[in-house]
Amino acid sequence: MKSELLSKFAIVGALFISAAGGAASAGGRDIPVALSSTSVPSDFLTVGGASFDAPAGGKVTVPVFVRDMSGSSLGMDRGTGSRIQRVRVQVGVSPESAVRGVSVVGAGTTAGLTPSYEQVKTRPGHLSYEVHFDELTNPIPFNLDAPEPGDLIANLSLSLAPTLDPGDTIQLEVEMAGEKTWLGNQDGSAVETTENGGLRTAGAQIKITAESIPYVRWVLPNSGPASGDQSVLISGENFENAVSVTFGGLNANIVSLSATKIEVSTPAHAIGPVDIVVTDSQDSSATLPDGYTYSEFPVADLIAYVWKVKRSGDMVKARITPINQGDGSAPAYGIDVYLSGDPTPDPSDTYLGRFDVPVLGPTERAKAIRVNGGYKNPKYLISVSDPEGAVPESKESNNIAVIRIR
Repeated sequence: MKSELLSKFAIVGALFISAAGGAASAGGRDIPVALSSTSVPSDFLTVGGASFDAPAGGKVTVPVFVRDMSGSSLGMDRGTGSRIQRVRVQVGVSPESAVRGVSVVGAGTTAGLTPSYEQVKTRPGHLSYEVHFDELTNPIPFNLDAPEPGDLIANLSLSLAPTLDPGDTIQLEVEMAGEKTWLGNQDGSAVETTENGGLRTAGAQIKITAESIPYVRWVLPNSGPASGDQSVLISGENFENAVSVTFGGLNANIVSLSATKIEVSTPAHAIGPVDIVVTDSQDSSATLPDGYTYSEFPVADLIAYVWKVKRSGDMVKARITPINQGDGSAPAYGIDVYLSGDPTPDPSDTYLGRFDVPVLGPTERAKAIRVNGGYKNPKYLISVSDPEGAVPESKESNNIAVIRIR
């Protein structure tokens, strides 16, 4: 992704915005701060509050802080029932394709507390995190007027897309409209928001400083004999500088490689699942946990990969390739294809039909199936192979393939 694609996104303040109002500086630029008409001091919620460096395809940890100010509407200097016990954070990511996944872990002042309610939701381009604590049994031990940026309450772990280039920038902006981000008391009778002047916020930016690191997407087949010497194709990204591939810590023989595929011959290993690790010349690595299973007997394991999805208005066209990922022959079977508004098959989804697949030998692919269907605002195309469980599986999830329609 080139810098010109990022220029349309507004830069979020990389420094903590002070309570004095006016403007805060970030990288030499002034950031306007909307002043509240109220004289009550504002509390602060900061996601990152700085600039973070990370490699493409890597992970970065971004802290979340709350600064509890004396005399604010909610806080440790207020009586029981009027203290900060609820936090909701909504973060926008720009551009959304730069982050492939987000997780949230309580930290700092909330790490030792047991929430009475906790919810973490993610959707493309957004993170929503909400947590409630019981004031009578475990009040959040905020430090009044703590030094900027305040007390640490959580960490966001972001997995970055491997397609980013050095110099690219990802913006994290705390979303403020419609009370999406707020601090509240235990029963929800009072909240601080940017709209009522009780809360101020600051975001962060992530700078890509290094070339992409390897990323493993899938392997074919994903099981084989304990004796080894099985040909395996590894699909992913940024493989051009790969120097080693290990299965359960044992080196596999690299037969061929390109930027997106590596063909290896497996080493002998004890029966059971093992991690696959691809390491490049810079000692960066990618791991596919339990990516391959060594077995005593041949296994048939079927999946239908969805690819080449095109959307035109309310119509969707796609090609699906059924593959036997196992090392044993698989009998004839069928795949069911759906268009859906979410990634889970459901009776209310638009059913495009069942498509027959012939007997497939080990690692054999069937001819691609073309499907067409209409659906208002479709978001996902789902293929389900072997729904009756007639074909042995090495992993249950391998019988469902989901792709997001963009």
